[in-house]
Amino acid sequence: MAELAYGSGLRLMELLRLRVHHLDLERGQIKVYSGKGDKDRMTVLPSRLTEGVRSPLDG
Repeated sequence: MAELAYGSGLRLMELLRLRVHHLDLERGQIKVYSGKGDKDRMTVLPSRLTEGVRSPLDG
């Protein structure tokens, strides 16, 4: 989780609110809803973490 927060620039509350459907593994992006200033934004999903996230989701 710390590596995800650091690599993607997520703030603590953004990380805690993160859900699977916020991840776009094909594009390597994370959609952040209601971030700082109650704004939505896109941030990067670090490529070295993509496979680690994909494996448990694929079952």
